Amino acid sequence: SARYQTIQTHVPFRFLVDPLKTPQYLQFLSGIVYDDATGAPLAGATVEILSGYAQGARTTSQENGFYHFNTVLGGETLTVRASSPGYATATVSYRVDPPVTFGGDPSNPPFLDLRLRRLE
Repeated sequence: SARYQTIQTHVPFRFLVDPLKTPQYLQFLSGIVYDDATGAPLAGATVEILSGYAQGARTTSQENGFYHFNTVLGGETLTVRASSPGYATATVSYRVDPPVTFGGDPSNPPFLDLRLRRLE
């Protein structure tokens, strides 16, 4: 928590602590799954994390194509796969960087949009 004069705010930070390693920052990952040809959001697409700390996590895109994972390890490269019936599966490697400083702008923010190509 932070307090400055009359402004008070709470910013949650989560870390993975292993006694044999330095603490590691836990981040989220979210984005939108799109139809590559039309740019329309795809509801009901399956999004999975295939490697890394969150390996095995799976979610389904919402009505507006939005998907979200609560806990991925900052600074780690993940393999993410998106699939939906009638579309070719898309697999992407992506690294989510922890914030450089409080309110900083990481090189690879925790937002990854995915595009699926319709099968012909």
